[in-house]
Amino acid sequence: MNRIRAWRRWVRLPDRIQVAVLALTALLTHALWPHVAWAGCGVTDFSACADDAQYTVWYGVATFLWAIDAMLLQLAYLVDVFRVWVVETAFTSAYGVLVTHQQIVESHAAARRQTKAQIRSPNHPSRGRGAAGGRLVAPCGWIASRTGKACSARQVRLGASGAAS
Repeated sequence: MNRIRAWRRWVRLPDRIQVAVLALTALLTHALWPHVAWAGCGVTDFSACADDAQYTVWYGVATFLWAIDAMLLQLAYLVDVFRVWVVETAFTSAYGVLVTHQQIVESHAAARRQTKAQIRSPNHPSRGRGAAGGRLVAPCGWIASRTGKACSARQVRLGASGAAS
């Protein structure tokens, strides 16, 4: 209560004047505050009808163009995400497959070159005098390791002795 009395002493206006000033301030604020303008379409004011129709048309056009713009923005985002996926995932995987395949091809080619060199060397069991009538015959162990098939008795004899019997 002391605060209310201190406030009343500071202003020093009677209660009725304070209430009247407050009411007048509220009325002036309400009267001078800008209101929503409703366009009334009627016979006497045709321009309001034309303005309303024109606003509706342009609002529809803007809405349609914004829908197209939103679709294009989504498409641009999806293209960017797809680009990132292609660079980070697809190209990386394809490069890994390509490198692995190339390493396998190179290792097989090197093994074939080495095998041909061994067969053609003069120290190979199928070379030399009387080796199967001069024919090129691979040893049985080499054939079995390459094909996974068992050697025949003739191949075993040729591979072991290096000569035809």
